[in-house]
Formats: sequence, C-alpha cells, structure tokens
Amino acid sequence: MPNSEGLPIYIDTYHLAQDVFADTVSFPRDYKFILGTRLNNDVLDLCCLIDRINRADDKDDLLDMFISGLERVRIQLRLCADFKLIGFQRQAGLAEMIEKIWTQAVAWQKSERRRQKSVPESG
Repeated sequence: MPNSEGLPIYIDTYHLAQDVFADTVSFPRDYKFILGTRLNNDVLDLCCLIDRINRADDKDDLLDMFISGLERVRIQLRLCADFKLIGFQRQAGLAEMIEKIWTQAVAWQKSERRRQKSVPESG
C-alpha cells in the first residue's frame, strides 16, 4: 500500500489543515460552530482524500472531488476574510497555499489521464 504522507500534495494540504485549525480556534462562537467546524471538516477531508486517491486504481473522479473540495475551502476562507474572522493578508497567504495544492492536483490529474490513455484496454 503506497504511503501518501510523503507526497508533496499531502504535506502541503496537511500544513493548510494545521493553519486552518489554528485560525478557527479564535473565531467568535457563532462563526466557530457554523463556518469554523465546516472549514475544519472540509480541510481534514482533503487530507484523507489524498490517501484514497493514492491507493485508487482509477483516480480521476477522486481527483475531481479533491479539486472541488479545495475550491469549497477557498470560498469558505474568503468568507472568513469578508467577515473579518481572519485578516486579508492571512487569507492571501492561505490562498497561495491553496493555489500551490490546486496546481499539484491538476498536474496529478493530467498525469493520471495520460497514463489511462496509454494503458491498452483489455477486453
């Protein structure tokens, strides 16, 4: 079974999760349980999804799910900045991290699609 923890995309997503968890601790109560919990769950799901992708034979749909989840996190972080739960500079730093992860996910998906095309279909 492949180990996902050494993958750069896993490391970067894990660091994003650490930062998000640290930031949501200071959210006001109303936002902590609505937006903070959702954000924490979504970013944690991304970490777990990388392991599923790494072990799967057909990675394409899972990579689509990952990219969609990453976009959901990006939107939630923008809301956090709009509601002044995190500073705009902090949000910009997190957006940079997300962009780096997104680039890796898209590259992985392109590589997987090329690999699938080069594998002859059995039948």
